[in-house]
Amino acid sequence: MHFFNETEVQDYTINLVVFQAHEDVK
Repeated sequence: MHFFNETEVQDYTINLVVFQAHEDVK
């Protein structure tokens, strides 16, 4: 099982926020 380190969590969170922002723009 893979455990996320802090950097991966931050990248994931940023990607999620960016994706959500793009979705809202449409």
